[in-house]
Amino acid sequence: MKKNVARVLSLLMTFLMLVNGIFIHEAIAKEKKIPVAAGANKYSTKIWNKTDLRKATNCYAYAFNLRSEPTTGANYSYGGKRPGINPGQYSTPRFDKTLIEEGFSKTNVVKRIKKDCENLRFGFKEVKSSKVHKKIKDKKSWLAYLAVTKNKAVEESFDYVRGIHLIQIPDYHFYRQDKSGTWSHKRGNSKISQKDSAKKIIKNPSK
Repeated sequence: MKKNVARVLSLLMTFLMLVNGIFIHEAIAKEKKIPVAAGANKYSTKIWNKTDLRKATNCYAYAFNLRSEPTTGANYSYGGKRPGINPGQYSTPRFDKTLIEEGFSKTNVVKRIKKDCENLRFGFKEVKSSKVHKKIKDKKSWLAYLAVTKNKAVEESFDYVRGIHLIQIPDYHFYRQDKSGTWSHKRGNSKISQKDSAKKIIKNPSK
């Protein structure tokens, strides 16, 4: 069965409904209260923080609500490997290396997500305003938010104050809207959380 996924891009960050999700326009990102998608998932630490699943998944898998390989149904493995899946995993050969070679950007990350959706037979539809979003009553769709770093390539610098060499690596991160209306995320193989780096509940991931 096809699953509905819609998308809309903002400047550097992107809302998206993945696997049963949506990309939402920047106008929605500015709203004090973002409408809750009909198919929003319940925030569940009991499921996602179990050791095996926690170690084997990342923010992309969490945004898609994928607790196992979508192509085989097998459990994700984590034996010495980087946790989870990455944009382009199901569509782009050498997906991680080519992303760096082409230039790490929102456009290239989203391109890989879109190809993954096509190959995994997930629907993909663009949503440009909150009014349109409110009309979507699909109970198999939820919201996720994609943030992409500004640096398109590996950047090296030296912090003369602290006397240390710094390396900035391009990266992306996903947040997922919960049934409660707040947002949660998963940093690599860490536990899922509803709080940001300032330990505050995430009400709007764009902020």
